[in-house]
Amino acid sequence: GEKYYDFSDQRFFRLVQLKWELIFEVLKLNYDFIIYSDTDVIWNKSPIELVSNRLNENLNVEILIQDASVDFGQKRLCMGFVAIRNSNGAKNLLEEAKNLHHLNSSLIASYGDDDAMSDLYIKNSDNKIELLPQILFPVGILFNLYSKKSTYPGLSGIEPYIFHANFVIGLKR
Repeated sequence: GEKYYDFSDQRFFRLVQLKWELIFEVLKLNYDFIIYSDTDVIWNKSPIELVSNRLNENLNVEILIQDASVDFGQKRLCMGFVAIRNSNGAKNLLEEAKNLHHLNSSLIASYGDDDAMSDLYIKNSDNKIELLPQILFPVGILFNLYSKKSTYPGLSGIEPYIFHANFVIGLKR
């Protein structure tokens, strides 16, 4: 049978629910923290030390996650890259996200893990979930941000309102 499910396929959204179980299993290995990274995430350099330092300097933070927000008041998180402290607090948050995912996917067919984490982030105001800086951990929609021509057909970015050209040297335009 077919092994790849496109993200427009409802089977994809059912398959993604297994991510929670995978994360819980890996947490049983007793690392201080784990990083979940989708297979389509390219690591230009290792983020491990940066993530470790952030978790060590702010013990209130349980989860570091990509920020895919593009509009005011509409927080969109992305589970493509997420660092999770191996703690009861993080496990409780993940359990809540898993339950949100399960419950809402029965109501909304395209409700995914990103939606569950976004809803959890909005619901919890105790700063236990921290957004990774978009400039260091960009999501795919940012890829074509400053180009008129799409490098990948079908992937279009948003048009930025500004470009702050400080630190740009030698550009004539």
